[in-house]
Amino acid sequence: MTSWRDVIEWRQDRLKVQLEPLRARRKQLIEAYEKLQSMEMTVTSRGLTADAILYALHQFEARISYLINDVSETMMAMAQMADGVWTVQTLILECKQKAKTHGLEIRDGRLISDSGQREDEFASAAAELKPMIKGVLEKADSIDEAYYTRLTAVADGSYKSSEGGFSTSPGLPDLPQKGWTMGESAAWWSGLTDSEKENMVREHPELIGNRDGVPMEWRDKANRARLPQEIAEMKSNVAKAKSRMDEAESTGSKNDLGYLNAVNDYNRYKRNLATSRGSRVF
Repeated sequence: MTSWRDVIEWRQDRLKVQLEPLRARRKQLIEAYEKLQSMEMTVTSRGLTADAILYALHQFEARISYLINDVSETMMAMAQMADGVWTVQTLILECKQKAKTHGLEIRDGRLISDSGQREDEFASAAAELKPMIKGVLEKADSIDEAYYTRLTAVADGSYKSSEGGFSTSPGLPDLPQKGWTMGESAAWWSGLTDSEKENMVREHPELIGNRDGVPMEWRDKANRARLPQEIAEMKSNVAKAKSRMDEAESTGSKNDLGYLNAVNDYNRYKRNLATSRGSRVF
């Protein structure tokens, strides 16, 4: 198990500062792949020499595709680890603050009292704090193991990706994945070109508008892109609720449950529609 002395030295910024060189390296590799493709297009002759040139270019393209995938996976793994370290830092701070309220300190994972507490007071505080400390170390072990597993897969070649240099977003998923941390979403988004980002906002605004890690300006664009469709859906809901309300009123009493439910739905949908029309997206 990871020790308390180790985890209190973990720093998210030490990982995040390494993300930019990885992004820059990935960009260089993508540009190199594109240059190779351009060179391939210039080979228009036929024969043994031309075939040899094309074969060599294809080999280089394949190698660079692997490198793009490896760098991209390393970048995503590091972003996930950075978020995990932030979580551990937060849990450590909670432990320290809780210990302080009891007049205790945490040293090397042990509780130390310098204030002459009674034995029963110390035992009560320890019963509360020891599970918290254990939780910190278990969380640290979990994220450390996940990071090690991902990096080992890259190093030994067992990491597999369907992406290639020819893909829409080389080395990265075309769409954000369920369960990603905020850091992973941010790393993924920063790896897209402006045209890929515009396409995501246009084609999949529902995946971007509320995604932590995507800059607010792009989330705002996505939510504005969704607004016409959402308003149309709300109008349809209002009309359907009004139809149910009128039907229930014509066939029964206004005290009937069906009528009351329809009225509630109608009023709720109208409020939502008014809010969407009259408020800013952010």
